[in-house]
Amino acid sequence: MHLARVLAVAAIFVASTAASAQKVDMGTIKCDEFLKAPSEFHGQVLMWLTGYMADEDADPVIDFDKMAENGKKLGAYCAQNPASGLMTAAENAMQ
Repeated sequence: MHLARVLAVAAIFVASTAASAQKVDMGTIKCDEFLKAPSEFHGQVLMWLTGYMADEDADPVIDFDKMAENGKKLGAYCAQNPASGLMTAAENAMQ
């Protein structure tokens, strides 16, 4: 089951990255922009945030259940604080 999830996330990431290769400055994205973005972007951002916010000594494990939980927390925080920067929201919601 977990392998299927990994493959699905990887397929979405590769397909959307190939279709629109670009740079995204995570420090400039506001919560309202994030909430309005396509769901594929949400998945990519959550994957990136999970790695970015992980402890340097953390095991190389992707916990999809925790990522989904953090996504819900981030979405709720952003809904309450639409003008907040996404990085600030992530720091507050994904602790």
